[in-house]
Order: sequence, then structure tokens, then C-alpha cells
Amino acid sequence: MYKGVDRVKKVRLQKLSDDYESLHMKESESVSDYTSRLLGVVNEMKRYGETISDEQVVEKILRSLDEKLNFIVVAIEESKDLSTMSIDQLMGSLQVHEEKLLKKNKQTTKQLLQSNLNLKDKKNNLEKVLIVTSDSFALHEGRWTSLLDILDLLLRHFELLKKLKVLDLGTN
Repeated sequence: MYKGVDRVKKVRLQKLSDDYESLHMKESESVSDYTSRLLGVVNEMKRYGETISDEQVVEKILRSLDEKLNFIVVAIEESKDLSTMSIDQLMGSLQVHEEKLLKKNKQTTKQLLQSNLNLKDKKNNLEKVLIVTSDSFALHEGRWTSLLDILDLLLRHFELLKKLKVLDLGTN
């Protein structure tokens, strides 16, 4: 019976080890959520007798983070001694960088929204100009004519009437 329990533990530990190795941060997942998920597997492995050092967990976290955090991983690897770094220290550092990244993304999103609003304003203004322009056309003698052409036509009629002295404006 003792060998059966050991075999179950061994199979369970193998499954947990596979889970541990295949774990990667999802694109939409926060550093905190991913680390919690990873540490859940690590703690269960430890309950089954596996020995995992902080250094191994730190290295696993760094190599399995989402690609958007690659520049942070490189900075941490270059500036810190991973062999002495605790999981909490790593988490603190990653969360600070993640917060900065989120703040920058929010600012970028806000700028994009503002640009979009500005484009909509420009589009609305252009539509108003087009409406005014289209209102500057009228149907004259069965064809579309600009108001400038109509004004020119009226001016010519006015001048003609003036010449014919039909219109007395008191300008003589």
C-alpha cells in the first residue's frame, strides 16, 4: 500500500512539474495574477516533496513573462543578482514597471482618443463647409448654377436695366 501512495505522489508531482514548465503569462494577465498562478503550482509541488529554490522561481518568472515585458526582464537580468533576489523583490520591481507601462498606455490611449475627437471635429467642419458650398448652388433654368454665377447674371441684368433707364437709381 505504501508503494501505491508513493506512485500517486510521483504521478501527481510529474503532472505539477509539467504544469510548471508549461506555464506562461497570458497577454491580458497582470504580473500579480500570473505570479499567483505560478506560485500556486510551486506551493503544491513543495507539498509533494519537490525542492524548488527562490532562484529557480525567479528565473521561471522572468523567462515566462509576456513579450511586452521583455525590456523589463532584460533590465532586471542586467542590473540584479538573480541568485540572491527574492520572489518578493522581483514582484515589487515587475509591478512598478508594469504600473509605469499601464500609465503610459493610458496616456497614449487618451492621446489617441483626443486625436480621434480632433479628426471628428475636422470632419464635421469639412461637412459644414460642404453644406455651405452645396447651399451656394441653386437650380437656374434647369441646371445647377453657383450663387456667384447667379449674382453675376443679376449684376448684368442690373447693368442692362440701368442702361435702358428702366431702373432709376438717381445716379445720373
